Amino acid sequence: MNRLTPPSRTPPSPATTPPWRRLRWATGTAAALLVTVGAAACSSERPKEQAAFTSPPAMCGAVSQATLDRLVPKAKPPPTSGTYPSRRYTYCGWNSPTNAKRGGERGVMVAVRLSANDTAAKADFESAWQGALQTQGTTSPGTLHSDAATRINGIGDQAFFTHRTATSGLSTLGTAEETVRVRNAVVTVSYRGRDSNPDGPSKANQKRTPLNATTGRLSTDTLAHEVIATLTSCTPCRPRP
Repeated sequence: MNRLTPPSRTPPSPATTPPWRRLRWATGTAAALLVTVGAAACSSERPKEQAAFTSPPAMCGAVSQATLDRLVPKAKPPPTSGTYPSRRYTYCGWNSPTNAKRGGERGVMVAVRLSANDTAAKADFESAWQGALQTQGTTSPGTLHSDAATRINGIGDQAFFTHRTATSGLSTLGTAEETVRVRNAVVTVSYRGRDSNPDGPSKANQKRTPLNATTGRLSTDTLAHEVIATLTSCTPCRPRP
C-alpha cells in the first residue's frame, strides 16, 4: 500500500511544471509572505503612549553660567527657586544687584510645568496663548503695554513670544517671555530689565524702555533653547522602562 507523502515545499521546476501550476505556487507563496509581514507589524505596535517626562530637571542648573553672566551680571547666589505642587511645577530665578549709579536691574526666570500627557499640556499651552492675546494693548492710563503675542517656529512642539512694558513714576520695566511646549512639558522663560529714575517722577517717562522686544527676544531664545536641552537630555526625568 502506497503511503501518502506531503507536498514538497521546494519551488517546482519551471521546465517540468505547467504554467497554471507555477502561477498557483507563486500566488500561495506571496499570500503567506503577506500574512507573515502583517503578523510582524501587529507584534511591533507601540503600547499606549506614556508621558515623555515624569519629573522636572533641576531648573537652577538649566541655564549656563556664561548666559547668566551676560544677562544678569553679578547675580548673587543662591538663586530663588521652588517646586510645587507634587513636583509638577518647578522654577528658578536670578537677579542682578541694583546699580544705584546706573539705576538698572536685570532678572531671569525659568520654569517648567508637567502635565499627565500631551493633550493636557496642549490645553495648558493654549490657555497661556489665549491669555497673552487678551492682554494685548495698553491699559488705562497707559502704564502697562503688551505687544502683540507672536507664534514661534523651530523650537519645541508649540511656542510663542510676548513683550510688555510697565511705567511708574520712579522706574520703567521691560519683560520678554517665551512659552514653549515639548510633549507634556510647558516651559516658560522670561528676561526683565528695570531702569530706576534717580531724578524723580518728572523724568521717568523720558527714559528709554529698559528692555525692548528685539533684545528681549534674542535673550529668551537663548534661555529657552538651554532649558529645553536640559529637559530633553535629563534621563531621570523620563519614565522608567
